[in-house]
Amino acid sequence: EPRVPRHFRHALLHRSDAYAAGAGGVIHASTDTLQWTAASVGTAASNLGVATDGARFVLVGPAGTNYYSDDTVSWRPTPSGTDRPLSSAAWGKGLFVSVGFGGAAAYSPDGINWSPANVTGAPGTFANVAFHQGQFVASNAGRILMRSPDGREWMPAASSPLEPGFLASTGTALYVIDKN
Repeated sequence: EPRVPRHFRHALLHRSDAYAAGAGGVIHASTDTLQWTAASVGTAASNLGVATDGARFVLVGPAGTNYYSDDTVSWRPTPSGTDRPLSSAAWGKGLFVSVGFGGAAAYSPDGINWSPANVTGAPGTFANVAFHQGQFVASNAGRILMRSPDGREWMPAASSPLEPGFLASTGTALYVIDKN
């Protein structure tokens, strides 16, 4: 019987593998989405977002600390670039980008060295971030989509009739999934 990870917050498909991050400082990996292997990140805190550039994986979550790995087995902590909890991460334009509580956003070229991003007009908390058609797009609890052309500078993009809970990009389409 398949053992699917429970209580995960963010999932990532990379090549033919799937990764799920969530409760208890554990990341789950699967090559077929039926059988899952858990790896401890080294913290009891929940890791909320996962991203990869194809070689390095990054987990974001607890205030002040991100984690990175080159093999998804051994994880190392690194300062997150903000003292606020982070909820989601994405990769694009040569940068890892993370967003989170209180309008926090940060970026890193290597997943190790993080810098705070400049966010203007950000009401509330970012829920999710995705890289879509050459820019980063983030959702927040205020029904506002934020955008950044470079991961460093953020501004309001559009109002949403939905309360965005999750964003997903296929490269050609951006899916905004209602939180409710």
